[in-house]
Amino acid sequence: MSIRLETIRAEALFVSDLQCSQPIRAGEVRCAVASTLRRYRVGGCAARLASEFGDHPEIAVRRMAWALAAVRAVYPTAPPATAPSRTGSPGRAGSAGAAPGRAGSPGSAPGRAGSPGSAPGRAGSPAGSLRLAG
Repeated sequence: MSIRLETIRAEALFVSDLQCSQPIRAGEVRCAVASTLRRYRVGGCAARLASEFGDHPEIAVRRMAWALAAVRAVYPTAPPATAPSRTGSPGRAGSAGAAPGRAGSPGSAPGRAGSPGSAPGRAGSPAGSLRLAG
């Protein structure tokens, strides 16, 4: 998922009526993000987010960390798109000469949220505070 799309979704979830103190389901997160974006659009979500950070920064920081963690847990992260391979051009992502374990190559995503072996709690997310209901 692109950083920009992740940010937009997190801002929408931040502005939504979902409470970070309650267990939430993935479907609730998706619904809240979609309905909030339909209601306020991207610019409206960003404006409300900025207002909350100005009025209540200590609360807004915790809520944004929760929103980012929820978005990262609910929405899949797709590997970055690679350029079509060209024969005879080693070193390009997706080409025969690409180094194993390079970004964009299959199996090279250690540390992605939710992947086996990933570090618990991504940067900016409070580890253990996100409670997705099963």
